[in-house]
Amino acid sequence: MKTLQAVQSHDSVAEAQRALTEFVNGHSQRRQLNDLGDEAWGLGEKSSLVELRKGRFTVSISTWARVSADPDAAKLTYDERESRAKADTERLGKEFAKHFLSAIGP
Repeated sequence: MKTLQAVQSHDSVAEAQRALTEFVNGHSQRRQLNDLGDEAWGLGEKSSLVELRKGRFTVSISTWARVSADPDAAKLTYDERESRAKADTERLGKEFAKHFLSAIGP
C-alpha cells in the first residue's frame, strides 16, 4: 500500500469550499463520501483519491492497495484482485482521512 497526503490551509471556509469544488469538478469519476469532514469526495476509478474539507482546511489523500503482494494473490482471478484492490483502496483512503480529521481537530 502507498499513500500520499497533502493538507492546505485556506484564508476562509468559503475559499476552501471554492478550491475543493473546482478540484472535484475537474474529475469525471467522482462520488460523494459521507461522514468525512464537512464535505468529501472519492475520485478516480477506485476512489483512490479522497479530497475533503473541514472548515478552512482541504485534505488530499491518494492511496493504492497492492493486492499482488497478498499471500493469496496467486490464487485470485484478475477480477477478484481488482475487486479487492478497489475495496482496500477505498477503505484505507477513508481510514487515513479520519486520522487527518482527528489531527486537524474540531
